[in-house]
Amino acid sequence: MNRNFTQWLPAAPVALAAAGYLVFPLVLLAKGSFGPTVAGFERGVGLLSVLTLRSISIALLPAAIAASLAVGASLLGNSRPAFLTYYRCWLLIMLFTNPVFLVFGFSVLLANVSSIPAVMLASIYILMPLCGLIIQAAIDEFDIAQAQAAQSLGASPAYVAIRHILPSIRLQILAAILLSTTYALGFFLTPAYVGLGRVVTLGTVINDMANAVGDWTAACQLCIVAIGAQLSVMLLWMAATRILGRESRS
Repeated sequence: MNRNFTQWLPAAPVALAAAGYLVFPLVLLAKGSFGPTVAGFERGVGLLSVLTLRSISIALLPAAIAASLAVGASLLGNSRPAFLTYYRCWLLIMLFTNPVFLVFGFSVLLANVSSIPAVMLASIYILMPLCGLIIQAAIDEFDIAQAQAAQSLGASPAYVAIRHILPSIRLQILAAILLSTTYALGFFLTPAYVGLGRVVTLGTVINDMANAVGDWTAACQLCIVAIGAQLSVMLLWMAATRILGRESRS
C-alpha cells in the first residue's frame, strides 16, 4: 500500500466527522433558506454588512479585554501561588456555569447601565474562562528558569513579564482573542437581555425572525451570514498564526 496513503488513512475518520459536523448544518440551513420569502436578504447588503460588523465588534472587543485581564491575572498568579489556586478554581467554576444563569444575573445587576456597555461587561465576564484557560496553559509551559535568571541579574517582574513571558505566548493570546470572538458571535441572550432589547446583533435578529415573526426562511439565511462571519474570523486567526509562526522561526 502506498506509504503516503497509509499516513493519511488514520486521519480520514476525523476529517469525515469534521466535514459532517460543519457541512450537515449548512445543508439544512441552505435547504431552509429556499422558502416563499427572501426577507433575510431583502434587508439589503448594506444593512447586513453593518449588522455583521457590529456583531463582530461587540464580540471582538470583550474578547480582547478578557484576554488582557487573563494575561494580567495569570502573570500575577505566577508570582503569588495562593492567588493562582483561587484563580484556577474560578476559571473552572465559570467554565461549567450555564451562561443562561450568568446572562439573567447580569440583566438584573446592569439594568441601570447603558445597553452596549452592559453587554460588553457581561460578555467580558463570560469570555474570561475561555481566554484564561488558554493563556494560563501557555504560561504554565513557559520555562520559568528564564525568568529566574533575568531576575537574578536585576530585572524587575514587570520587565520579565513584558520582555520574556509575553513574547513567548503571543500566539496563545491571539488564539484566545479570536477563538472567543467566534464563540461570542453566536451570543443572542447577552445582547437581548443584558442590553434590554436595544442591542441588535445577528443573533438577536435571527431569534426575532424565528420566534416573534415566524420567518424561518429569513432566519436560516441570516444564520448562513453569521456562519460566514465566524469562518472569516477563523481564517484571520489561521493567517495570523501562520505569519507569527514564520516570524518566530526566523
